[in-house]
Amino acid sequence: MKIGKVPNSVLQQVVFPALKHKRDDIWGMPSIGEDTAKIDFGEELCILSVDPITGTSRDIGKLAVHISCNDIATAGAEPVGLLVTMLLPEGTTEEMLFDIMKQMNGECEKLNVSIIGGHTEVTNAVNRITLITTAIGRISKSNRLRTEDVKAGDVVLMSKWAALEGSWILSAEHKSELEKLLSADDRAKLSMLDEHISVVKEGILAVRHGAKYMHDITEGGLLGAIWEASEATGRGIEIVKDSIPILDETKRLLDHYPGVDPLQLISSGSMIIIMDSKDSDGFIAKANEVGINITPIGKVTDGSEAILLDGACSSTLSEPDVDALYAALKRFSN
Repeated sequence: MKIGKVPNSVLQQVVFPALKHKRDDIWGMPSIGEDTAKIDFGEELCILSVDPITGTSRDIGKLAVHISCNDIATAGAEPVGLLVTMLLPEGTTEEMLFDIMKQMNGECEKLNVSIIGGHTEVTNAVNRITLITTAIGRISKSNRLRTEDVKAGDVVLMSKWAALEGSWILSAEHKSELEKLLSADDRAKLSMLDEHISVVKEGILAVRHGAKYMHDITEGGLLGAIWEASEATGRGIEIVKDSIPILDETKRLLDHYPGVDPLQLISSGSMIIIMDSKDSDGFIAKANEVGINITPIGKVTDGSEAILLDGACSSTLSEPDVDALYAALKRFSN
């Protein structure tokens, strides 16, 4: 298999069929486009998600907090705790370990999340620091998302901008090379994109305004996330390319990465939200009040496929391949 997230087709053919036992207090089973696990705790659901950081080593502690808490937010839930597994290669110093923990604690304070346990180990099984975080959240059953209510005509919204995380990673990993290619203003804007990496605020706000389904945009980028959303809801989704928000700084950055499509670049910090069109105006207004831009990019259809409209042309989206980030990171390697 290729480097990157294991393809959804492999999950469906190899992984999911092996999962046969299910307790009565578990809601649902692992499936494409669903970011969390749910356990029945009476009047509340316990929401859980686990993720590693593998695409970059920059600010790894910061990213490790947000990628798992973002998944909790896709359920409209409040993240409350974090379990952290740290696999450290030989040669890792105590100062490096302290810096990671300081990063994690700072981000947890912002989200009001506590690190409640985990495991820390130096091992020759890895050649760079690897963090795996498990986030734990909670939500009232009465407020849970109802993906089964998604219907044709519902609006598909997107928070922030496409290629958000990928733009930040590339600007950090190739900082010296990009000094010659981008303006100081562009580099400054790109370097601050990590301040937008959390989707917790919009997730909690969206569920209060009637969101039916949410999915954060990670590996595979926006197009991959839309395909997964169609799979998860069992509905067709149609998005309009010209409506998708992309920062001008991202466009100028990717001018120097031939063949890298911003719509297929990892975008943690952005989220797909599906809700009834009558509820969307109020949600967009409230999100704008707290400084989060929300853009309508399409709609749910009566079909069964995810479709991208590009002017007069349309194309059917397929299962996402390896994220464009991995190819882009090799751009200046020669």
